Amino acid sequence: MTNLILETSKKMESNNEFGISFIQIGDDKYARDFLKKLDDDMVSIGAKFDICDTKTCDEIENMSLDQVLLDIVNN
Repeated sequence: MTNLILETSKKMESNNEFGISFIQIGDDKYARDFLKKLDDDMVSIGAKFDICDTKTCDEIENMSLDQVLLDIVNN
């Protein structure tokens, strides 16, 4: 998956052409670490743009679905 994200970002002309948002369901530490790397480290390993955003259920638990979706679109 990481290679696909890297290659996709390299084909983009602008950072607002495409984005990927993940919401982690559950509390698996390894899954959280993986998603955090997608969110924070892709540019440092060669991605042209930071196109990944991740959230946990805890981070969105007090948000309505509308708020969650607007946050995804605006980031």
